[in-house]
Amino acid sequence: MELTLSKEELGKIVSDVSRAVPVKSVDPILEYVYLSIGDDGQYKAIGSNGNLSIVEEGKLKEDASGIKGGTILLYPQAINAILSKLGNLVSLSTSSNGELTITDNNAKFTLKTKDAQEYPNVYGSIDTPTLSFALPFSVYSELYDSTAFAAAKNSYKKAFDGIQVKTSSDGYLSFTATDAMKLAFQSAHVDGKLLDASIVVPVESLKAVYDLASEAKNISFVSDSQHAVVSFGETKVISRLYNGGFPDASRILPKERNIDAKFSTKSLLDALGTISALPSGSNAVSLVTIDGTGKLSSTSLFGTATQTVPIGNVGTVKQFSITLDAEFLKGFLKATLSDSVSLVSEGEGKIVQVDGFGYDPSHAIGVVAPIRKNQ
Repeated sequence: MELTLSKEELGKIVSDVSRAVPVKSVDPILEYVYLSIGDDGQYKAIGSNGNLSIVEEGKLKEDASGIKGGTILLYPQAINAILSKLGNLVSLSTSSNGELTITDNNAKFTLKTKDAQEYPNVYGSIDTPTLSFALPFSVYSELYDSTAFAAAKNSYKKAFDGIQVKTSSDGYLSFTATDAMKLAFQSAHVDGKLLDASIVVPVESLKAVYDLASEAKNISFVSDSQHAVVSFGETKVISRLYNGGFPDASRILPKERNIDAKFSTKSLLDALGTISALPSGSNAVSLVTIDGTGKLSSTSLFGTATQTVPIGNVGTVKQFSITLDAEFLKGFLKATLSDSVSLVSEGEGKIVQVDGFGYDPSHAIGVVAPIRKNQ
């Protein structure tokens, strides 16, 4: 392989796909980016950790020259460090003994690399889709922002480390995330014929789409029972799926609104930020209502913090005390466009609904489990 191209273009190609490349892997070859370039400048770049793969295909820009096609494996950390020291144009060449030379005519780097023929095949073909849809990236980002914060991290139930993506024949697409202590659901209407189907996609994979597709107008999504492929522009994000079911969000909503306290979204979020200022504190925050006023309080090793917050209206239970995880509640409030939210519950110690949460509250559900006194 031989070619000269801008370091900006090479750096972007490597950076985009290396999001899926692990720093360390039981299969060391997955620590590299696969890059194949044809004599005509068409290229294919792949980064993968075995579960998540990012594939980018395109044509090099016109300032690329002297192209003799070939295939090479690039170690992302080394490439990024080298490019930061070189001029705007860089030349790459490979030798018969497998070494890669990178130069800008002033500095020269010679790297040992691995045989590109050993790079594993990346799954990318879905012959019989079980789920398929297309939507604007703006809608995708709203669904992701409304739910991803509620997903678990390293849960005993692997499915909870993902987001349930569900389509229904009535034209709605929904995302649901939960860690068993909080649950966020958001749905949106999308064009086209949808199947009644659901899959669970790792948050890591959906985050890669969220980051890489931000400049794309639309994305397409197709899956079978084992993999999902999300396409936009010249890029594909390919992900293995998790197995496991999700709770029906509608079934865990409070059946009675005995506690129904309405707050300004900004005021409640600001108050939570204020009482979280003490270091080494617990995430537990208590809300006590007395005479139509709410008082938030938290405790740390250094003392306590309290702040009052106005309540617009209260349900049939005028005085109550509930304790919630402050970070959980902040997650819901940050994903809320409405100026106000209500904390709704059947009573103390019961599930709390964050009513008004989401980018479209009429198609969103947010619930959080309270922290009980014996927890």
